[in-house]
Amino acid sequence: MNDKYSGVRIKGIKNSSTFAKKDETKSLIKNKLSELALKDAESDVRAAAIEALAASFADTSLVPLYNNCLRDSSYTVVKQALNGYVKCDKAGALNAATYLVKQNNKIINRSVANVYAEFGNESHAEFLLKSFTETNGFAKYSLLQKYSEYLKRMPVDIIEKAVPAIQAMAQGKSAWFVKLAATNTLNDIAKKLKTKSDDLEKEIKTLKADNQNSALVISQALEFDKTQRLQQFIERTIGDIKANETDEQLIKAYKELK
Repeated sequence: MNDKYSGVRIKGIKNSSTFAKKDETKSLIKNKLSELALKDAESDVRAAAIEALAASFADTSLVPLYNNCLRDSSYTVVKQALNGYVKCDKAGALNAATYLVKQNNKIINRSVANVYAEFGNESHAEFLLKSFTETNGFAKYSLLQKYSEYLKRMPVDIIEKAVPAIQAMAQGKSAWFVKLAATNTLNDIAKKLKTKSDDLEKEIKTLKADNQNSALVISQALEFDKTQRLQQFIERTIGDIKANETDEQLIKAYKELK
């Protein structure tokens, strides 16, 4: 990691994980990686060092280093710093993402979207939908996995706005496994909505039996109707996707979809 050639330093960084696990060299490796992350002249080396630190030392002692690296001139370094932040301080990572989104950089925004998808709330819905819609290729496939979990935490109105983008992915010209992932996401969301509508139905029956406030009953009934309608729409959409698919791998996979 002290070699004059950056490629050799990066190779050394990538091979440092073994020594990072040993008590007698752990501290030495952590200090050296921290030095490279902050001071190396090459941004690729700085980024590699941050990535190695996050992989081997997921502890809050690195937060000051990540904060420093969030101001790096290289967007790749900034991205790795945010990724490292996620592994040791989730709340801090969310705050850092909110700060970074103001830079409006595509590279950074992909990492911001991943943080929002994993830890975000309703206020991040618009940004996430925009990011998901505008992202392409494997990055979109990667984001979908976290976006799916995010949507399952969200209210019906937010899910409803996201469904067309996921549907377009499932019916597009992507690789078969990407389309399958999108259809699986729709299926998972439909199941989540079914569980919610079942719970609401039980709650409404209980409220009526206990002669609860009619305004509350009406409010829950409206929520039930909205949830069930979206669930049924997604189920019909999945049916259309299955009926119109011509790829043999997907046809086989869809037969196992429940």
